[in-house]
Amino acid sequence: MVFSSHVFIFYFLPLTLLIYYGLVASKVKISWVNLSVTILSYGFYGWTQPWYVILMFSTSLCNYLCGVAISRPNASVRQRNIALVIACVYSLGALAVFKYFTWSLETMNVIAGWFGGHDPVPVLKYHPADRDFILHVSGDELYD
Repeated sequence: MVFSSHVFIFYFLPLTLLIYYGLVASKVKISWVNLSVTILSYGFYGWTQPWYVILMFSTSLCNYLCGVAISRPNASVRQRNIALVIACVYSLGALAVFKYFTWSLETMNVIAGWFGGHDPVPVLKYHPADRDFILHVSGDELYD
């Protein structure tokens, strides 16, 4: 789902605003309002790629648990620093793997091609039209 699609504009956005302002008007605790917006966000981002929900949930859970550890009143400075490092490494690691890993492999293959090599590193490609993964191993283009 994209922000300019009719599904977003005419269905998702009105539903989200109705739920949000309905909860705010009924004086529900802010934690329940935040939870509802989080669940709706998972629905938005998982609309076309449902497996992204697992990634987002695991990242949210890790950051939440680290936030709880950091805000504990009896936590030492060392424990808070460890929780902060864990949250940063997990979040940035997920970003690096899911956003930049394939790009790095493709770049290495292009550089290898400059020196006469042929795709030394297989690249896992996602082809949205087929809703399937394609392993790009040779020089044959299996995707657009």
